[in-house]
Amino acid sequence: MIRKIRAAVAYISFLMLLGTVGGMEHDRMPLHTGLIICAICLVAFAWGSSPFRYWPDAESEVRNGHHDQNEDEAARSDRSPPE
Repeated sequence: MIRKIRAAVAYISFLMLLGTVGGMEHDRMPLHTGLIICAICLVAFAWGSSPFRYWPDAESEVRNGHHDQNEDEAARSDRSPPE
């Protein structure tokens, strides 16, 4: 539930950020007011999007020590000098 709320906050704050920048470009709001609103929207966007930075599957596999050994062998074979 909290993840959906944070996603909604990120979405709304991003749209607010775009609208505020557009308003400042077309002289619909003063620059200092627009900068304050942009800073608030940017902080809200960062807070809302923070749980979506990493893929949970890949992170849990690395944390649990499980990874594909075939990928490791392929990477080693690519690095070996030609014979």
